[in-house]
Amino acid sequence: MNNAETTAKLKAIANPVRRKLLDALVRRRFARATDLAADLGIPANKVSFHLRVLADAGFIEDDAGRARDKRDRVWKLTGVNLRLGDIALSGDGRRLAGAVVDELFTDHQDLVRRVALHAGERFARGRDTEVGAASSQRGVDGDIPGTLSKAAATDATGDDHVYFSHARVLLTAQQMDDALEQFRATIEACDARNKPDMPNVSVWDVDLLAADDQVRS
Repeated sequence: MNNAETTAKLKAIANPVRRKLLDALVRRRFARATDLAADLGIPANKVSFHLRVLADAGFIEDDAGRARDKRDRVWKLTGVNLRLGDIALSGDGRRLAGAVVDELFTDHQDLVRRVALHAGERFARGRDTEVGAASSQRGVDGDIPGTLSKAAATDATGDDHVYFSHARVLLTAQQMDDALEQFRATIEACDARNKPDMPNVSVWDVDLLAADDQVRS
């Protein structure tokens, strides 16, 4: 992907309405403009405009097999992802990349608040919550010194709805990349198999955030 193509994709997802449309299509898998307009509470003609922009950028496409007739337009995700950092950006691309990253971190902060609120309420309630925690302090006989902990908030049905996990370990940058790629491959494979109407399937927001000790605040 060259600078112009990356810039076009960044321009498409820099708009918050278009990011919400992509989120809605993750939930629905396929939808018409009227469906998405009802989801977002905005006019269908405005949704249609934003859908065309997303289609031009390659993020969505016609799902012709689901259309009722030639005038009926059903949209689905293409599965195309945007990877920043693969090429050096300049001009508008550089500016847009910074803006999109800022928006993604705003979304991340919202996810952190949701997890903290949900987990805090259920942990405090106690009776319908299970908190699992495991920790490891190693450093004996050459093992890696570090800590590992996990917590899950569970509702009355026994289903986990939020997870928080923290680890401090010794890794190379390549090992970190490999671990993240394995995780991404696993959840993307599950996502491809699952359908919105399958039992116990819900939309999960998953943010992966890591930094080594060379990154200082």
